[in-house]
Amino acid sequence: MSDEQLSRMPVADRAEDNAFFPSEYSLTQYTSSKTDFDGTTYPEPYTGESGRS
Repeated sequence: MSDEQLSRMPVADRAEDNAFFPSEYSLTQYTSSKTDFDGTTYPEPYTGESGRS
């Protein structure tokens, strides 16, 4: 889809007053389609376990 076809209008958030989601155009210009976390290491990575019994 070309830039001319993408909406530049932000999308209102129905759950919040005066809150908006980015426009389709902004999402293509200012974000990447994929985040590269390959090779990232963390000292104490989250494992998904809550630790509760």
